Amino acid sequence: MKVLLRESIRKLGKRGEVVEVASGYARNYLLPQRLAYPFSPEYQRRLEVEKRRYDMKMAKFKEQREELADRLRNVQLTMTVNATPEGQLYGAIHPRQIAEIFSEQGIELEESAVRLKEPIRKTGSHAVPLKLHPDVDEVEILIQVAALEQS
Repeated sequence: MKVLLRESIRKLGKRGEVVEVASGYARNYLLPQRLAYPFSPEYQRRLEVEKRRYDMKMAKFKEQREELADRLRNVQLTMTVNATPEGQLYGAIHPRQIAEIFSEQGIELEESAVRLKEPIRKTGSHAVPLKLHPDVDEVEILIQVAALEQS
């Protein structure tokens, strides 16, 4: 059965492509999940309209991410955490904690945008890359990790 894909599906095709699938797969999964339309000229026109709207939405999203990247380009964050006197953290700082710090400051950032090679485990200054959008250059922020004062 030929279907028009409304969404990109890994190992099947990209958004807007016409693909041949088993009729049961189309009837039981793709069509009820609204991932595809049955192939017809009417649905092709509908998909073109949806594609234009989607492209406009993605262009606006990319523009917003570029503005956010410009704002974050020289940002320095300071985190105060429990650590040993030698500077070893009792826990580790993961992308989730970094994303939460940004959300506390009113900047919505997905956890997947924080590209740490490995969790931060020591005090000091750490460069953290952020990938905000596939078409926007990676931004590097500086995180200063300090130990909590022990009393």
